[in-house]
Amino acid sequence: VSTQSTGSALIVEKREQLATLPQESDTLELEWEKTFRTPHYILKLKEKALAGFLRFSNFRSISWQVFLSVLPDASDQWDAAASMSRVQYSELKKHYVVDPHATEDLSLSVNNPLSQEEHSPWAQFFQDK
Repeated sequence: VSTQSTGSALIVEKREQLATLPQESDTLELEWEKTFRTPHYILKLKEKALAGFLRFSNFRSISWQVFLSVLPDASDQWDAAASMSRVQYSELKKHYVVDPHATEDLSLSVNNPLSQEEHSPWAQFFQDK
């Protein structure tokens, strides 16, 4: 009986220990707060990067976006900046990516994926890939 009660006590003790550990979402939020919500965070972020600590950060990609000025320094402007970048990317894609399905005025001998014609929209499509 004492072996069972000792085993049960260990299980209860382990559960209590696990309950006191920070959850992953808590640690991510804490890392976010320490990284991006402190005064002069960019200087601290650069120090971390130079010391190699960003290698293990969950927010490494965001850090690089800040370093490369993809995101502005003020974190409250990040949503607007990311939305604007997405719109700009969509516009660039519409302008430069050829949609061979949109061209209907060419003959089937030119407008098909197997065509070897230089002015075939499919030739440009496959070159872009």
